[in-house]
Amino acid sequence: MCYNHYMKVAAAYFRCSTKEEDIARQVSKVHAYTSTNEYTLVKEFFDKESGANPDREQFLNLQKWVSENPNTTVIVAELDRLSRGLEGYVAIKSTCDTHNVTLRALNVPVTGVVDTDDFLEG
Repeated sequence: MCYNHYMKVAAAYFRCSTKEEDIARQVSKVHAYTSTNEYTLVKEFFDKESGANPDREQFLNLQKWVSENPNTTVIVAELDRLSRGLEGYVAIKSTCDTHNVTLRALNVPVTGVVDTDDFLEG
């Protein structure tokens, strides 16, 4: 899809590990950020399964969206919502880098797994 180059276009990814977890906190945080920072949120992806599985349906759909929508942004409330393993981080970061997509984590609760400077707004 082609977006106006003046728009700040973004997609958001949300994940909970169990059906009992409430994803609303993540959604609220991302929506507040996109509104405050004038992003147009054009797509949302929701998974309800373990982040240890890199083959989650919506995570794979997110990667496809990134490859089809260069020069956009992917926003997550917390970096660990993307993946619980290095394989998942490498996959999405590589896809984003290839397509000039910014990966923005609003909170980075993990350390020692990735270079967090790559995910924080400077």
